[in-house]
Amino acid sequence: ALHSLKRYNDAITAYEEGLTKFANDAALKKGLEEVKRDKDGPPPRSFGGGGLGSMPGMANPFGNQLIQKIMLNPKTRPYLNDKEFMAKIQKLQQDPNSLAQMLSDPKVMEV
Repeated sequence: ALHSLKRYNDAITAYEEGLTKFANDAALKKGLEEVKRDKDGPPPRSFGGGGLGSMPGMANPFGNQLIQKIMLNPKTRPYLNDKEFMAKIQKLQQDPNSLAQMLSDPKVMEV
């Protein structure tokens, strides 16, 4: 279920915990391989697989233009020097569904 919800890290953790108890379970091994493959796949160019922005053809709201918008805003421009913030933006660009993990960050919510 976690895999189909694109909660890859949670799915990997669940499979790994299962494998600690049932090390020879072929289904667990296969599931872990599949979720890792899907997690490491190419970043989506547009949404369409569910989750955040599931409307077909909708552009990634965290795409390359976001950096330009941050740079042009005098209030958010200093955030570009914050390595932790920039790492979060890069993660969002690769996996927009990770936004739920960053809702408590005021800088992320501002931009």
